[in-house]
Amino acid sequence: MLSINDNGAIAGCFGSGMPATTHPNKGYVLRGPYGQANYTNEIFPGSAQTQVTGINVSGATCASYADAAGDNFGFVLKNGVWTVVIDPHASGTVNQLLGLNDNGVAVGFYNDSKGDSHGYGFNVHADTFSLVTVPGATSVTPTGINMAGDVSGFYVNAKGNTVAFLLRGGKLTSFSAPGSTNTLALGVNNCDVFVGTCAGSGSSTHGFIWSDRTLRTVDDPHGIGTTTINGLNDNGDIVGFYSVGSIVDGFLAVPS
Repeated sequence: MLSINDNGAIAGCFGSGMPATTHPNKGYVLRGPYGQANYTNEIFPGSAQTQVTGINVSGATCASYADAAGDNFGFVLKNGVWTVVIDPHASGTVNQLLGLNDNGVAVGFYNDSKGDSHGYGFNVHADTFSLVTVPGATSVTPTGINMAGDVSGFYVNAKGNTVAFLLRGGKLTSFSAPGSTNTLALGVNNCDVFVGTCAGSGSSTHGFIWSDRTLRTVDDPHGIGTTTINGLNDNGDIVGFYSVGSIVDGFLAVPS
């Protein structure tokens, strides 16, 4: 589970992706009341794999698909219209969209020939692109955007550490979880609360919620040390996934 909007609709994907010919990733949207009958597949026409990464309150989604050669492209699906989104500066084979706000602005990234990521925004209504940059970063990956245009994401600094960030009104706030060299912000809501994952000791990973400059780690009780939080809405609902061995399970958590 990768994103949740304020109506409780969830976007995500299923499948291992390895190999794509037998276990491809397939995108979906799940609307309440939650149950097997309320899943809707969202698979880009002719694609080998699809991951739905963002959903806004109107039900429009942003996503990425891979073709038979394994090249990645972003797209937006709104009112039944598929719009492929490729930053005009992109020259490599990786181009993905990861977040979409209620104003129809998506954020994503492309990789250059060195494998470094470059962030961008895309306005669905105006069909225009904008840059998302972090001074001094060698690689920038925007992951979410709210109604105010504040952007969450992560970047690689000069030391090679991966650092979470929030760009709010053009002002950069960056942080790393205590003791972590790999902290990723993966989604943000309209209150500038953002969520993500951070590496712990050994190979463990923990989800986190960051609010008012306070970090709280959160693990699914079935996946302590293997939890990633991908998205949240303004109600405080969070979605993500955890792993048990080779099995990956999605989760939804709501405030008590």
